[in-house]
Amino acid sequence: MANTNILVVGGTGTVGREVVGQLVRWGRPVRVLARDAVKARALFGRDVEIASGDLRDPASLTSALAGVECASLATAPSLTMHEE
Repeated sequence: MANTNILVVGGTGTVGREVVGQLVRWGRPVRVLARDAVKARALFGRDVEIASGDLRDPASLTSALAGVECASLATAPSLTMHEE
């Protein structure tokens, strides 16, 4: 399981950053789904793979989840999460 790809949704947020940091320290391959890839790259450098996308864009989720066996969802609830 050491080569399991892990997707962290919300990885640029307060909790998500801690999740990503711990996974990197454990030597796990991490991919972060980020609406702002530039911000994510500035936070994580080359330690993690960045997948540009948004939970409201199903096509971006398809590519972000490619090869992923485990995902962590670290996003804040929103009153408009259910809206298109």
